[in-house]
Amino acid sequence: MIRAAKIAMCVAVVALGTLSARGDAIFEKRKAQNRLLAMRAARTDAVRKLAERIKGLKITSQTTVQDFVTESDTIRTALNTHLMGMKEISVKYLEDDSCEVVMQIKLSQVIATLKNIHTTYSKGGKVKVDDFQQMTTTNNKITLITETGSGVPRSELIPEPLVP
Repeated sequence: MIRAAKIAMCVAVVALGTLSARGDAIFEKRKAQNRLLAMRAARTDAVRKLAERIKGLKITSQTTVQDFVTESDTIRTALNTHLMGMKEISVKYLEDDSCEVVMQIKLSQVIATLKNIHTTYSKGGKVKVDDFQQMTTTNNKITLITETGSGVPRSELIPEPLVP
């Protein structure tokens, strides 16, 4: 009888040790998922903010990038595809598992891309390819456009304390 109790206690200790190791692995996996999800959300937020800034840039004193983009879905898609390739300057994780991503693009890159999109996809309209040359003067000498995006993980993936 005593021997059976000792065996049962040993089995319980081994099982609890395994449970604890498995719990730690799950916790670490959740923590890694949280970091990745927060970074992805922050990156998406930064791209969205940059897109808004770019669409607000003036091509001429009368037109903005938004006016050009609304000419067709193809132009909008081409610009959005270009925005995904912006330069990531920094990634910073905060204590609360949130993340900040700083992204940047040069105005000269935006102008070159808009010219290329215009040449490839535009079928006329109020914006002419030569109008893009004026963008450096109509935008008050902006050379770099920088935005910071913020992201947090999904709440159901926030680690809960494990009880042994």
